[in-house]
Amino acid sequence: MWMMKKSLLFFLCLGFLFTARAQNKVISEDIFNMGSELGIGARAIGLGGAFTGIADDYSAIYWNPAGLAQVRRMEMNIGFSHNSFNADADFLGKLNSSKDTFTRLNSLGFVFPIPTYRGSLVFGVGYQKVRDYNQALDMGGLVLDPKGTAFPWYVVPTYDNYQVNPPEIWSTLVSDSLFQSKSVLDDGSANLFSLSGALEVQENFFLGATMNFIGGKINRSFEFSEEDIYNIYSYFDEPTRNMSDLDYWVYTQDIESEIDATNFKLGLFYRSEKNWRFGASMTTPTTYKITESWNWKQSEYYDTATEAATLEDAGKQEYKYQEPYSFNAGASVRLLNVLLSGDLEFKDWTQAKFKTDGPIEGQYASVLNRAIKKEMKSTTKLRAGAEVYISPIGMRLRGGYFLDPTPYVDTSIRPDRTWLSAGASMMLDKQVMLDLTYVHGSWEDKSIDNLSAAPSMVDRSWNKIIGTVSLRF
Repeated sequence: MWMMKKSLLFFLCLGFLFTARAQNKVISEDIFNMGSELGIGARAIGLGGAFTGIADDYSAIYWNPAGLAQVRRMEMNIGFSHNSFNADADFLGKLNSSKDTFTRLNSLGFVFPIPTYRGSLVFGVGYQKVRDYNQALDMGGLVLDPKGTAFPWYVVPTYDNYQVNPPEIWSTLVSDSLFQSKSVLDDGSANLFSLSGALEVQENFFLGATMNFIGGKINRSFEFSEEDIYNIYSYFDEPTRNMSDLDYWVYTQDIESEIDATNFKLGLFYRSEKNWRFGASMTTPTTYKITESWNWKQSEYYDTATEAATLEDAGKQEYKYQEPYSFNAGASVRLLNVLLSGDLEFKDWTQAKFKTDGPIEGQYASVLNRAIKKEMKSTTKLRAGAEVYISPIGMRLRGGYFLDPTPYVDTSIRPDRTWLSAGASMMLDKQVMLDLTYVHGSWEDKSIDNLSAAPSMVDRSWNKIIGTVSLRF
């Protein structure tokens, strides 16, 4: 009596993540470039990340390793970040708000200059959290469309019995006036353990490289429910196999994704005698191995039943995909007490590819890779920043702008994002520098799944405070 076809189980388990049927797309989830990556270093982020053409402290290990060769003294760096985010979702005309906060270690590292007869030789090692995956979404609303409720399509088959001939097929009159609720909570980060080296190959010209070991986890918790809040349905007849006494049903799913990858960043840097600097870097293609552990549970509650009907399953899978080359170029110029900087980062996402079949049954690598050519595009990230030194108080004030465009042709998958930053730094003594930065980002996206009656338009905002302490000795 509680039988269900396996294909339906699997589709229900992962269907809310991939909505190709609804969008007529193959790539319909933000697999590539997930989360928000602002980089490391309060000063660099305060300049909007326009640091490729500055790169004169520990954070060069991330932005442009060639710039490390400018550091003349040993440096220890530690940074923390405090994040808060808010999501306002409009679902069926009802506004729902979600918010959360978290604090993390942002960076911890060391820079070691090596004494040389001529030029410079500098090594760096560090650990940094570079990408946040945290987000939350809560929404609920009354569904009045007979075709909008998920219950007749996803739950009724749990009563079907295909073990007998002819099969026992159940029917239901439950079709509308159910209250739908959905809650999504993502948590996690991508982290780098980096080894870097740089040298001055000739006067004012530097080369460097960083090897990054990438790891991290993404935890996603999803819950969906439908409830007969007005007790409209109260009829259950087993002889005629008619079930219409639903109280409520709930579906939950948890997915833990472990990330593993390695890449190299190569950089060059030129420092002019005329107060301007230029830097460039290239990041090699990065192959990510994703190991997912998932479980789901579905429980159905009825007015005439004393116990809930429950189905559940769990599993584990692994897949690999590759992100393409990334090219950065940046320049800075100092005019009296003002420092101006700008960066461009180019990445052709049509060159991304799956190295194995995708995470959903039937998503073959060849199909996904053909879709990538059509459904993704190249992007150019823009960063700009300005810093002014106020000599009477010994403080530096700065501000920045960062445009992070979507790599998807379908912008509903992931919209363009803009970030504004402001910060300040001051010397606590002759060896200790404190940098503080505030970052704000906002965008609007769409939440779509195969259960909810309608998409939700979501206004999201991020606020981040980053503090970095640098000790040079």
